[in-house]
Amino acid sequence: MADSDTPLSSSLVAAGLKQPQQSVALGSALTLPDGTSAPAWLVYAEHTVLLTGVSETADEAGEMASVTIDLGAAADLRYIRGYVSDRIEVAGQSFEVPFGRGERTREAIGRARIRARALHAEGPSPIGPFINLSDGLQRLWLTTALAEDEPVIAWLSTTRPHTFSYGVGGKTTAPYRLLITADRAALVAISELGDLAMQPLDRAPIQISENRLTRDVAAIGETKWSLSMGGADRLRPLQRLTALRRPQRLREAARLMALYGTNAARQQAAGLLHALRRTDPLDRLSLAQLSDDVAAFEDVMEALTVTDADAGRLAEWLRRWEVPLEPARQLLAAALSVLPPEKAAWALPLHRRIRDMQLACDDDLFVQAEVDMELAEHLLMAGRQAEALSILEPRRERLPDESLQSVLPPVDALLTAGEGGQPLHIRVLELLARARGAPDRPDASALAELARHQPLLKARLAALQDVDDPFLPTRAAEALKALKPDGFIPTDTDAPPPMLTAFDDDQLNLLHHPVAREGGALGRLQAVLAKVSPPDHGTIRDYCEKVSAKRYPQVTAAIADSCVALGMSVVPAFISVGERRVGMRSYEVPEPFLLIGGDHLDPEQDAYLRPGELRAAIATELTHLRFKHSRITSSDLWAGVWDKSATALETTAILLPFMKYLPLDFLGKQRTVDMVRRVVPLSWLQRIYGVDNAGELASAMGENIGKIGEAAGDTISDLTGKVDGVKETAEKLMPAKPPTPREAGDIGLDAERILATHRAMQLTADRAALVLSGDLSGTLRSMFLMHSRLSPELSVAERAGLHAALARTGPDRRPLLPDLTVRAAALIAFYLSDDYDRLIANRADTAGA
Repeated sequence: MADSDTPLSSSLVAAGLKQPQQSVALGSALTLPDGTSAPAWLVYAEHTVLLTGVSETADEAGEMASVTIDLGAAADLRYIRGYVSDRIEVAGQSFEVPFGRGERTREAIGRARIRARALHAEGPSPIGPFINLSDGLQRLWLTTALAEDEPVIAWLSTTRPHTFSYGVGGKTTAPYRLLITADRAALVAISELGDLAMQPLDRAPIQISENRLTRDVAAIGETKWSLSMGGADRLRPLQRLTALRRPQRLREAARLMALYGTNAARQQAAGLLHALRRTDPLDRLSLAQLSDDVAAFEDVMEALTVTDADAGRLAEWLRRWEVPLEPARQLLAAALSVLPPEKAAWALPLHRRIRDMQLACDDDLFVQAEVDMELAEHLLMAGRQAEALSILEPRRERLPDESLQSVLPPVDALLTAGEGGQPLHIRVLELLARARGAPDRPDASALAELARHQPLLKARLAALQDVDDPFLPTRAAEALKALKPDGFIPTDTDAPPPMLTAFDDDQLNLLHHPVAREGGALGRLQAVLAKVSPPDHGTIRDYCEKVSAKRYPQVTAAIADSCVALGMSVVPAFISVGERRVGMRSYEVPEPFLLIGGDHLDPEQDAYLRPGELRAAIATELTHLRFKHSRITSSDLWAGVWDKSATALETTAILLPFMKYLPLDFLGKQRTVDMVRRVVPLSWLQRIYGVDNAGELASAMGENIGKIGEAAGDTISDLTGKVDGVKETAEKLMPAKPPTPREAGDIGLDAERILATHRAMQLTADRAALVLSGDLSGTLRSMFLMHSRLSPELSVAERAGLHAALARTGPDRRPLLPDLTVRAAALIAFYLSDDYDRLIANRADTAGA
């Protein structure tokens, strides 16, 4: 290294060069301009490499002669590599490069020669997923030799070599790199001494030929090269890029960098979009997507609705940019927010694309149904009824099972206001009513189904007044009358309906509420619920009056008619007098019999049952007997001293093993968790899953619903269905410390909390009651009259209407009569159904006979 005060250093500084980084004596002489010679030095300066010499003696003027040759700019430079040391030939002289200095010198000469041809100062290094820089020489060339408005998109190695026959280094080889910029595609070879070879490529796509035996081959036009391992995968995203012209190429390159690159590459992608000479709203959208600028979406949508006939280009952009689902939905929301309703069709291509994305990434049936309904509603808004139908009809067939929600709605659901029920089915039907019908006349069949799903909505019933059906308008009018003030009044006629012949097996199955049928959501549970111990049969015979045909002809006829239709032997009935005079209950052991509270047969009592009400009440109890319903609640007649908490605990323990049969695929995890938490006490669930708070519980249950069943796996016999060890299971799951008042309330016999199965049994019996009595109002009224707790509410229903009576809520905003509301809704829905028509067909035949 030369000192700063040596003649060499002083000469270089005097010539305007900065202090050299390093200088090396070559051990040979350099001829000076005056013919003398001086020791030759190789000097590595800031941006170049120099060959220089300075006279060791001064002339008469006190100056020392010197010469400096810029090797980067020397036209006659030759560099010969040797086995031991390299040699530089320039200006007719030859200089040996000291051993160990060859690589450094070659690099310096290469950089100097590239700088000598530079178009501008060195800029930042190109970055991106398709930039593969192997040395600083390539980086220097890419940042100085290309125009500043020609960003580099790709710089990739190839296996194709180029031979420099007459370069500075003589005959040498260097591999080609694939260069793709905004304006060109070429193969570029750069030797270590800065020699350059560039082969322009056709404006054509990259073709990749795969070969299992040899290497894959890439080709652009007539130019081909073989690919190393993994080379095809690196090139494949770029295939169409080389065929595009500048604007399209910049857009495509930005897309590729955003998809395959890092955050820095996304910034580079934004730079490519800024380099476009003209602006397209989609370019602004791309920039907004790169910077996660959701606020810009709405402005872009306004611009696109002006420039584009529809959102087709936008949908294609969404696909090619692989925009995630959430920003895609935000785009759709932005589009719909700026479009007036009459131009809603503009956004349909975008909505179709988003719908396909959602269906592909989420297999939850509830989510898929919501997605299809959103698009169908959009289609209907745009007047595309046929396409909406093509989505709604198949989706309706694949809707998840929501039947349990109609039996066990949320505790705060107001059925009289349309809440609860089966929301997905209701929404599909609302859309089908519009899609199938005319703008001013919705489809009648869909309206009928909607009324069956929301039978306590007066508007649903009113919509059936004009439908073309022989029975529905009349039945809807009768149901609507019962819901209105002064419409819920007793039927005066004593004439019984025509007797029904015995139901066949199919009709008996129709009597069951859908969730309680074989294969239904609760079909496996109802046979294993705890039974209520019957009162002593001998005592009943000794102290209760037996019903006789002469004294109680209406009771006898009602029992006979029901038993004939249900295909069962006539059941003896007894009348209870004394303190327990309200209610009705059937028992099957030690032999079937029916107990009827005496007040129901006394016209002077508030609980008196008129003929239609009596037939309905008797049919209800006999249906329980016919279908072997083992119920877990006691009627007011035989309540006695009843430990409700213990009963609830035992019943819940029985239900636990069957939780593993819940239709998880149809319900979805979260809905299953919500349902289970309404049925099983919170303290039990926390003990089963070993968690302390509800947040942890929801997560743990979602991972393993079946663990609930395992907690009581020994409670029920797989072979016989016999219930054993109920109390032991209940005690095992009780918390170690006494429950708080709130926890204690969790195990009470709430109609809202427990036993969808019991409720389904009651709904089945209600259906039979309506069929066998033929009296909608009477069947509804019997529900009040059979319970001393509910009978005072009948006066409210008679004065204000059934709808107003059921719509009332308590201070907690929950319905006051939730169980009765579910029963009334299910009964009216059944009255409007095809099932009802098929069941009363026996009556029509008999009447005709």
